[in-house]
Amino acid sequence: MNAVPAEILREYVKSQSFTSTEEIMNAMKDMLREVIQQVMEIELETEL
Repeated sequence: MNAVPAEILREYVKSQSFTSTEEIMNAMKDMLREVIQQVMEIELETEL
């Protein structure tokens, strides 16, 4: 699996105007939740 380029992550952080590390962590949790959801949906489609 390829890592996300650091430049993309920097641009995302800049675009969100985070004011604390807590906001960044919450955004990362949301992203992880979405990734896991997508993986689960793909896995379910593959099994069916």
